[in-house]
Amino acid sequence: MNRSTNLDNLSSPSEKPDISLVSYDDQSSRLPQPGTVSTNTTYEEGASNLPLDPSSVKTSRWRLGLPHQPTIKSFILFLCLLILSQGILVSGYINSVVTTIEKRFELQSTSAGLIVSGYEIGSLIAVSFVSYFGGKSHRPKIIAWGSIVTAIGAFICALPHFMSSPYRLTSTHNFSDGNLCNNAKFADNHTAAEPAEGEVCRNKTENSLYIILIFAEILIGMGATPVLTLGTSYIDDHVTRENSSLYIGMLYATGALAPALGFLLGSVFLNIYVDNVTVDITPNDPRWVGCWWGGFLLCGSCILVLALPIFVFPRSLAKPEVLEAGNEVLESTAID
Repeated sequence: MNRSTNLDNLSSPSEKPDISLVSYDDQSSRLPQPGTVSTNTTYEEGASNLPLDPSSVKTSRWRLGLPHQPTIKSFILFLCLLILSQGILVSGYINSVVTTIEKRFELQSTSAGLIVSGYEIGSLIAVSFVSYFGGKSHRPKIIAWGSIVTAIGAFICALPHFMSSPYRLTSTHNFSDGNLCNNAKFADNHTAAEPAEGEVCRNKTENSLYIILIFAEILIGMGATPVLTLGTSYIDDHVTRENSSLYIGMLYATGALAPALGFLLGSVFLNIYVDNVTVDITPNDPRWVGCWWGGFLLCGSCILVLALPIFVFPRSLAKPEVLEAGNEVLESTAID
């Protein structure tokens, strides 16, 4: 009898269950906790309940006014531009103006070669320390600081032009009061004369301008070392295995393009007179000395500007393994 009465009460359309007495706390206790996936939720609802990576939350770290949060793709973009700027300076421009520097300061070919080899000396000094300590430290910041060192080295390379006297063009000989090593005096008719008795040419390694050029090249080599050494490892840690080779290949492809642009940039500046004044000769004249220092200032400025956005990238972004595991959980939940 009681059973039939209960069935009639449930089937009666006039009576509805009263839910007004259920408190908000009772309702919230029945909801799934944040970070968990209920078996009755859809794929989209489950994705919204997954915990967010700390790097995806807006923080004061993104303080340069850029429109988006730092991602691995934006890091690859800035790193490619940085590699391009450094490659233009190191692989192309320096090699295109070294003969002009040799001519401007009356250097021997062996001395000019030593200046160029300063880049490899700097890289050799820094690569061991960068490889060992870089993996345990904040890699984007090390890359950014290294780029700033490279920019400083580029600015120092142009310093001998401002420290030496203006280049004097004569009818029969190229003469400079600021040459790095004068082996002879020039008479009024600009013909070579025998050096005075007891006058000895200073050792090139003791010349201040010559040391400045070598020191600048060493700084450039030390600063450029972290870019590929730590940049490739940072990308490999934050992309999937399928995309890792593609993104790293983009870095090396950008570096391969840089030498051609560097030689092109050198040809542009070498068609400008060294002191940026009007002269009666053309670049075809053997006495012509181009504006070898202009490219150092341009490349150094570009590297300095591109180094600033690298500072805002965190030590670690969302790892691809975590993302793939979360997708597998969501897919299995949606199927259930």
